[in-house]
Amino acid sequence: MSSDKVTMSEDDTGRGEPDLRIAGLKIWIHSRSHPEEMSYWDGNWLTITAVCSYQDSYVRTTGSIIHLREMKRLLLTCENLDGQTHGEAGLHCMEPELNVELIARPRRPIAVKISITPEYRTQQHVFLDKISRRDLRAIKLSCRRILEKHDIRSDNTEREPIILNV
Repeated sequence: MSSDKVTMSEDDTGRGEPDLRIAGLKIWIHSRSHPEEMSYWDGNWLTITAVCSYQDSYVRTTGSIIHLREMKRLLLTCENLDGQTHGEAGLHCMEPELNVELIARPRRPIAVKISITPEYRTQQHVFLDKISRRDLRAIKLSCRRILEKHDIRSDNTEREPIILNV
């Protein structure tokens, strides 16, 4: 029996629990994309698999998609959002394959917009959902674990600006 259709159970087998879960989005972090690099830009990319699945829908993308700066920004914006009745947070990736927006409004669940694609030139997939404040706390905990496991590498040029005397 041969089929090109991939079901969630077939694709997720052997991957274990995701490192980060936001509504129907699951993200597994495999490794640093360039473990030998110590610079801020090249040393902080993560190779991931992201899967977004809802009833009758399944989208998967994989590759060097998330920079640790983006993960840190997700954590910081979720921390700010957790104590407020309204505001925004998100995982805003430089790479076009993945983007997540979280929007809080008074007396409502947190709205989630997930944009994911394995091929950004020819496909767009957007999923809308809602999460609770408890889910937001789980996202923050996952981000902290990821950042503890994969510390942000920095080099001197990132910390100290270069001043040119002209």
